Amino acid sequence: MGQKQGKSKYTRQKKLTMNTSQLLKDFFKGTSYKFERFIEENEFQYIVQAKSSEHQCLVAVKIFKYMNNLQCLEAYEFEKSTLMKTKNERYALQLLDCLQNLEINMSGIVIEFCDCSLSAVSSLNAFSFQQVLALTYQLIRGLQVLQQHGIFLKDVNSDNILYSWRKNKFIIANFSKQQMQLETSLLQEEKNDDVFSIGRILIEVFLQRSLQPLECNNLKTQFILEAIPELVNHQHINFVKDILANMVNPNQKEIFQPVQLLHTLNNYLVDELCLQSLILPALSSENSVQTLKKIKIENFNDLNKIKEYQDISINLQNYNIFSKEAKTIAEHIEKCSSVSKLTLNLLGNYIFAGGAKKIGSSLEKCENLAYLNLNLQGNHIQPEGAKNIGSSLEKCLNLCSLNLNLVLNELGVEGARNIGLCLEKCQGLHELHLNLLGNYIGSEGAKYIGNSLEKCQNITHLDLNLQSNYLFVEGTKSIGMSLQRCQNITNLNLNLQLNELGVEGTKYIAQSLEKCQNIQFLSLNLWRNYISSEGIKSLGKSLEKCQNITSLNLNLQLNEICDEGAKGFRKSLQNCQNITSLFLSLQSNQINQDGVKNIRYLSKKCSKLVEAAFYF
Repeated sequence: MGQKQGKSKYTRQKKLTMNTSQLLKDFFKGTSYKFERFIEENEFQYIVQAKSSEHQCLVAVKIFKYMNNLQCLEAYEFEKSTLMKTKNERYALQLLDCLQNLEINMSGIVIEFCDCSLSAVSSLNAFSFQQVLALTYQLIRGLQVLQQHGIFLKDVNSDNILYSWRKNKFIIANFSKQQMQLETSLLQEEKNDDVFSIGRILIEVFLQRSLQPLECNNLKTQFILEAIPELVNHQHINFVKDILANMVNPNQKEIFQPVQLLHTLNNYLVDELCLQSLILPALSSENSVQTLKKIKIENFNDLNKIKEYQDISINLQNYNIFSKEAKTIAEHIEKCSSVSKLTLNLLGNYIFAGGAKKIGSSLEKCENLAYLNLNLQGNHIQPEGAKNIGSSLEKCLNLCSLNLNLVLNELGVEGARNIGLCLEKCQGLHELHLNLLGNYIGSEGAKYIGNSLEKCQNITHLDLNLQSNYLFVEGTKSIGMSLQRCQNITNLNLNLQLNELGVEGTKYIAQSLEKCQNIQFLSLNLWRNYISSEGIKSLGKSLEKCQNITSLNLNLQLNEICDEGAKGFRKSLQNCQNITSLFLSLQSNQINQDGVKNIRYLSKKCSKLVEAAFYF
């Protein structure tokens, strides 16, 4: 959980007396949780880290000590009821479970585990402007969720804004009874205090320094450019005026509400994925904070160097690796007990199903693995190899981001089924890149993949490449029907190139998109799919209903679209007024000058466009 100046109150290891340590272990007896370590203690609580077999991840548990004490009981009930209000809200701290041990008269609240606080992250990073935008978006969304449920905080600071590496999100976590007020007891000006506090925090991240006491006082009575003159000539002055100035307006009545701020943020291209490159603190054996140790290996003989690293990149592409060498690689990987981020590129080798089994077995022994980029393109692993990899990945309990490249591996329907069975058990995934190009999975294989995706309700970023897989209309229908049940996806990159969708298949994809109202970034590749003007008009009408899309990249090369289709598509797309980035590829269709003019007219009609490119 949260940290301050590189030493987290939630991740700092503390010594316990033997009695207290045993008490905490006893508390979890008979539950699906295993005590791992003590984090901190306050008047009413022990805060500990545990491992959940049910939720397949690390969790934080607040254990309330004295349930026969009225104040402690009230604190427990207040915090539990507050967290219950925001259950299943993506930008709020999640309550996972409640525990009670009558024998020792203690109760516990199980919440999602966060790695560190914003203050700890800020001490190690100079946020880029894109990262500032992403942070701003997440904090405002979080504040909006809290206020919608009548939750207002007296004071928010960077120590009680936590970052979850697994979910790639910053969340506001400050729910003690002493630090909160009921909505009914607050004036509107007091409700704006939280917006002001978040604004002040964002200014510090934006400036990459703490504000001086005089600057903090001046912000209460002066406009931002008067209080902090160095911002006047800043490269991103528009962001200062549009967002920050409206969060710290000295006139409390004029402070923007979260919904107004989010609407203004639509003018900017927000990419939450950029936060993944932030450097995070990690605990060394001496319990001091250090940055994640990275190593990059491009020589087979250097594999013995990777053992002590947390961020490992191994690139042995086209290295003539067979099953024997794959076993050696696996033996080195399984010794990396502290690795949390692993890239393994074995493209163009010959590991076959046996090598895949060895690689998979090594991965399941990496208990801290959260980010995995595994490239097995062209390794002839076939369905059995897919099963070997899949059965191991589902045992990686802390995996939150998976990039799996299985291009040209002769998987077929059975291989797709094996991968699907694996994915549906990886409930911790929030980001999935799955590349199955050229594997002959057919419509039946597409159905297996689709069924598994709709069970992964935590995924927010999906990159799915099914190019050249003979999906036809039925396979496309299966993918479309499954996608529309994935309501948490905000970033979708879908490649259906060379699958003979036709008009009917295009309509299925279009219908699924209009039901995915949370998508903000959409990349859709429909290259050479026999799509006519009717198909593109259907697609346009659906996109017109997706008003949250800010970035659209659409590849419709080598289809059967004429001027009429281009005109109809333009009429629909010009109503997508929140799009800031637009790329359209329409080469090798039947579009003449009139069609070209219609498409180019979008540059004038979409008022928020920052970047646009049209290819004919």
